Amino acid sequence: MLSVDRNSTAIRSAVRWAWLAPAAIVLLGLFLRLYRLDDQSLWDDEVFSLSVSRLSIIQMHPILVEDVVHPPLHYYVLHAWSKLVGLTSVDARLLSVIFGTLAIVLVYLLAKYLFDSRTASLSALLLAVSQISVQFSQEARPYAQVSFLSLCSTYLFIRALLERRALFWWLAISSILLTIQTHYFGFFLLPCFVAVAVVYRNQHRIPRSWWIGGAALIVGPCVAWFASGVLREVLYGPKVVRSLGHSFSDHWYAPFELVTVFNNGRADGIAAPVVAWSYLLGGIVFVIPALMALIPVVWRRAGDASGRLQNSSALLFIF
Repeated sequence: MLSVDRNSTAIRSAVRWAWLAPAAIVLLGLFLRLYRLDDQSLWDDEVFSLSVSRLSIIQMHPILVEDVVHPPLHYYVLHAWSKLVGLTSVDARLLSVIFGTLAIVLVYLLAKYLFDSRTASLSALLLAVSQISVQFSQEARPYAQVSFLSLCSTYLFIRALLERRALFWWLAISSILLTIQTHYFGFFLLPCFVAVAVVYRNQHRIPRSWWIGGAALIVGPCVAWFASGVLREVLYGPKVVRSLGHSFSDHWYAPFELVTVFNNGRADGIAAPVVAWSYLLGGIVFVIPALMALIPVVWRRAGDASGRLQNSSALLFIF
């Protein structure tokens, strides 16, 4: 009886310690995102976010259509957030802090589901201290929100694929839709998820009705948004003409050109002036962990479980 009690105590202690590392990592990420949150004044795009979000939903729509840069969801969320806490610069940025911190939690859950606690802790730590993640989490812009929703979509999709549970599938579809309605880059999730599902269709078959229903759920709201005036603005609107110097419909390569312009793309690419040591640091912090994850895929050692091999390749493909 005493031995059983000791074992139970040891198990409870191990569970508590198992959550200590991820909790500390999440708190570290939260601290970095809160640190000097109001140190800089609002910049142009943040001013736009706050100005639009103060309006009613009906008043927002024509402004967001004319802007054409982002779908409306972040502005709607920021509008609702302002009703709860206000809309000062700190209030607006705090919403991004929350999304940025929750993204760390999602990375941990995703990596733990596919691999193990150590991999999950390392993944969460990399995101917690990521300079660009911290930056986006301190801006009143959609980027922290879309990061969180992208990770949420990936986690739910992987679980739906591996477990073939309808609940996770429809939650994943809903999350993908929210991602797309936050940022147009959410569309890039679709070919990645479809490719993974096709590659592993024999091991994890998704019912055709799920695909059809999911496509309808995603396409319907997107068509409604583009048909509300966004497509007209993209093709002929003054903002696109000012950015490209010509109408979107003038050249076949205009979609690629527009994406580059709106993401501050430069023709010289990596030839642009940059601190030399940042290449080395980037390789150490991000490339090496990815290469480590590829080891079981490349070597296909007999000791590796097939599920682990599959999970490594699927996750790397998505990201």
